[in-house]
Amino acid sequence: MKDGTLEARYEELTEEFGISGPDRLELALLREEQAKPSRAVPTCLPTWNGCCRGEGGGQGLAPTWFVVLAGATGAGKTMLGLNVVSEALRNGEHVLYLSLEMGWKQLVTRLRAIATGIDIRRLEWGDRFDIDEAMKADRVLVEELPGTLLYNRLPVWRLDDVKALMETYAEVAAVRFFVVDYLQLVSPGGRERIYEATMQTAQQLRYAAQSLDAVCVALSQYNRSTSANRSDPPIVQGLLGGSSIENDASQVLLLDHTRRKRDDWNRIERTYVLLAKNRHGPQCEIPIEFDYRTLLVREAKPDEEDKWPGKFR
Repeated sequence: MKDGTLEARYEELTEEFGISGPDRLELALLREEQAKPSRAVPTCLPTWNGCCRGEGGGQGLAPTWFVVLAGATGAGKTMLGLNVVSEALRNGEHVLYLSLEMGWKQLVTRLRAIATGIDIRRLEWGDRFDIDEAMKADRVLVEELPGTLLYNRLPVWRLDDVKALMETYAEVAAVRFFVVDYLQLVSPGGRERIYEATMQTAQQLRYAAQSLDAVCVALSQYNRSTSANRSDPPIVQGLLGGSSIENDASQVLLLDHTRRKRDDWNRIERTYVLLAKNRHGPQCEIPIEFDYRTLLVREAKPDEEDKWPGKFR
């Protein structure tokens, strides 16, 4: 017979952590769930979508996933992130974009171009601004996209505030897709060094994605040595804040700043994004193109290999 104290502890732990084995009903419900259409959110890159196995169904990012998209300063991580947002909106998702760096006017202007393919210079301040094109883009962004874009108009940087916004908008506005731009600017509120602060932030964002049954995409910087290295492709150990980000993430994507090529009067840039960590499928390397006229990001077609710098690995 078990000791009374040990028996009580056993019951407490079983209740707290839900320890059990499968039964027939649970297995039947699991089969039914797996037979239903995937709830995954497609990204703008088909190869990335195909690598999202498990709950992703080979279609995209699944609820509960915490995804990190990293790059050096100026490498295009926000541009790629906004293309991911645009695709989520096209698929009917309510998206909350929490920017800790970029103002809301700049955010909306960039998304105008990405959502419509209109030249960004016709939509931003300057002598080429076209009010008719801006009105057309606004109509698409507000009325024609099935999803809803939400963002912070006022500054946000405290971790508690980020969590509160995610929890509130998940409950009240049915938001199931969150973007945090970017990870290292979130402050837990103390005097932690960058490693401890980033570890807390990554852990809390992962927990939020799981508890809210949502996708959370966090943009991230590289550390200085990785950003300065122009010879070797980035690796997950080069994230600013250490291995805690890698440990907490479902996926880590790295923009390769060592193989970049611009042409067409510097309006087109070609490089690679590396799916360097993937808990839900294979790792891969995806050749991508940035169009600085429209801010659109696309994946290379199979017959375009000769246009990309370096070699496909």
